Amino acid sequence: MRALCAKTYHIYLIASLSDNNIMKTQKIHSSKTIEKNRKKIISLSDLEKNSCTYIFTKGVFDIIHAGHLSLFSYIESIKKSHKVVIGIASDRVTKEKKGDDRPINNEEIRLDQIAALSTVDYVFLHDDPNYINVISKLKPTIYIKGMDTAIEEGASIDFSKNNPELCQLPNSSLFIIYCDDGTLSTTQLIENIHSRK
Repeated sequence: MRALCAKTYHIYLIASLSDNNIMKTQKIHSSKTIEKNRKKIISLSDLEKNSCTYIFTKGVFDIIHAGHLSLFSYIESIKKSHKVVIGIASDRVTKEKKGDDRPINNEEIRLDQIAALSTVDYVFLHDDPNYINVISKLKPTIYIKGMDTAIEEGASIDFSKNNPELCQLPNSSLFIIYCDDGTLSTTQLIENIHSRK
């Protein structure tokens, strides 16, 4: 995995001091928080070495929207003692699946975004477009996949065609298709933005 460049962001808080009503500006370095979050970014081989049970989902997570947040809220509700692992599609895989104008945010930014979520325990970058290798190594206890990728639109439900990675799941694993109303997607967001120009 490529080394992520360390960045320092500055946040300015303005607080009123009640004793003399003077406003004071305090500069806070958030680099500690960023570095703490980046400890969640690890390799798939490192995950293999852990003896944890995993909830796993994956995606591009290009522009975070309400559908993503709903998914993570659901994951939080079933998490219990499991570790939550998120696979992020590399820029190469994203271009292959979504087109040359994607991703909007590069893989380093997307890793940072997901690592910042409190629900997430680990996040890794992957270059496997169908996740067969990922699932065979990770062996998640619970595997969650979005309806948009699990079921091909307008076609009969053919899990072997749309989900070749399922053959790598342990027999005891639970496979969940997470459904929303179908209108919450980064692609739809981008189309909506373009239509307003």
